[in-house]
This record gives sequence, structure tokens and C-alpha cells, in this order.
Amino acid sequence: MSMEWMDYEEYENETYENEKIEEAPELAENSLEEAECTLGSGEMTEQELLEEQRRQEQLEKLYDERSYLQRKLNAAKDNLEHSEKALEQLESNKEQGMEGVDSAISRREFQVKVYTKEVADLEREIWFLDGKIALLE
Repeated sequence: MSMEWMDYEEYENETYENEKIEEAPELAENSLEEAECTLGSGEMTEQELLEEQRRQEQLEKLYDERSYLQRKLNAAKDNLEHSEKALEQLESNKEQGMEGVDSAISRREFQVKVYTKEVADLEREIWFLDGKIALLE
């Protein structure tokens, strides 16, 4: 596999399990504390408990999706950084008189544009998810 094109699935699998392990106890603890507060006082009806459970499930799904998008964003940023450095090197080679680098420069410029757009799109999706999460919390 070429190092300049990072495989998203491989990148995601490297960190997914660690993130899940780190996030799960905190999410479970927060949910338990919220449930104990409301159940202890006897204020919640069965319907309210079901609604709270659905809300917690929805939050968990949103957190999972956000985590997935964050991993994709990190990979895209890494690829963008690598492509920018490679482009700088190619431009430096051209300035030093090296011939035949014009097509390589064009390819790198295209890669930089693609990764820049991908980073912006992922950041926008994460921002949108953060808004949904804030509304549910």
C-alpha cells in the first residue's frame, strides 16, 4: 500500500477499539448517574424512562458517528499534509531545474484540492453532529 494514500478503513481500525474503550465507561457512568438522580426521586414515569432510554441510545449513535467522522477527518488531514509537503518538494525540484515534474505537480495540486475539500466537508458534518448532540443533551 502506498503511504501517500492512507486507507480509511485501516486508519479507523487502528484507533476505533481504543476510543470505544476510553469513551464507553464515561458514557455509561453519565447515563447511570442521570438515571439514578431521576429514579431515586421517583419523579419519572415509565413513559419518561422509555423516552430517556431512546434519547440515550440516540446520543450513543451520534457519538459513534462523530467518532467515525473524526477518524476520517484525521486521516484526511494527514493525507492533505503529506500531499502539501510532496507538492512543495516537487516545486522546489522544478525551481532547481529538474525537468518532467510538471505532470507530477499537477497531480499533487489536484490531490491537495481534493483533500482540502474533504477536510472542509468532514469538519462541516462534525459541526452539524455537534449541534444535534447539544440539542439532545
